[in-house]
Amino acid sequence: MTKILNILFGKTETIDTGLRGTSEGSLYVDKTVFYKRAKVRAAIKKLKDSSVIQQQIEDSKIAV
Repeated sequence: MTKILNILFGKTETIDTGLRGTSEGSLYVDKTVFYKRAKVRAAIKKLKDSSVIQQQIEDSKIAV
């Protein structure tokens, strides 16, 4: 069956997103794979460099 689908649609490239499943049907995130993804690292870097986030961190330090 997969041979026929590959012929019709071409070979699809699989990307490891870090999402895993158990035999019971539960989903979980494989953190080591997830955080190595370029998109995730870029999003985290963008959040760290955000002035709004920096201000909230400073405000929480003052309040405590």
